[in-house]
Amino acid sequence: MGKTRFATLTTIGRKSGEPKSTIILYGNNRLDIYFNTGRATEKVKNIAANPVVAIAVHHDDPEAKELTDTRGLLISGRAEPLSDDDLSGVPDGVMMAYNMVNSHYPNASVVFKVAPKKMDFIDYSKGFGHRDIIEF
Repeated sequence: MGKTRFATLTTIGRKSGEPKSTIILYGNNRLDIYFNTGRATEKVKNIAANPVVAIAVHHDDPEAKELTDTRGLLISGRAEPLSDDDLSGVPDGVMMAYNMVNSHYPNASVVFKVAPKKMDFIDYSKGFGHRDIIEF
């Protein structure tokens, strides 16, 4: 997780019931994932209706040339908005984004924490489609 700052967040559309994916800047504190977003975004509305999310972290290796170089992590869990006075443990990069947005647009930003319920470690060097799965 320390090799990239970006991941793909998938929520369930509150109106459509369809998956909705977007790129997020994220950080982690141990296994917990944190991300910052605008309070008025679709993802916040979707999470309010259904807090179950999936986060895909991609290992983008510029030297990768083969399918067996595929690596990644798929995390599923519940997204929980943090109150502005309970931001302890939030990684520095996420706090920097949160503070930057709120300095220009007061109270426009919110930090979410995702505690994993399941993690799929994807590593095709161990065989095509190989996954190690941990459930919490």
